[in-house]
Amino acid sequence: MARRATLQRKVRAAHGDAGCFHCAAPLPEGGVIDHVRPISRGGLSQVANMRVVCVLCNSSKKDQLMDEWSPLRVSVE
Repeated sequence: MARRATLQRKVRAAHGDAGCFHCAAPLPEGGVIDHVRPISRGGLSQVANMRVVCVLCNSSKKDQLMDEWSPLRVSVE
């Protein structure tokens, strides 16, 4: 558990508070950690493969790759 918490802190530090990586929604509760390439598809639990995302994007993406999925919300910049 301690290793997982340390990895999550590193991911959050690397990607800042810019909102959801996928849809840019604000993350008032901190969001969740998503694997860009899911573990089930050969991804690793490394900072380079992880992003902070909103719960909606994380649950809708499931184990899809980025080119197989699109956010439910449209990114607003």
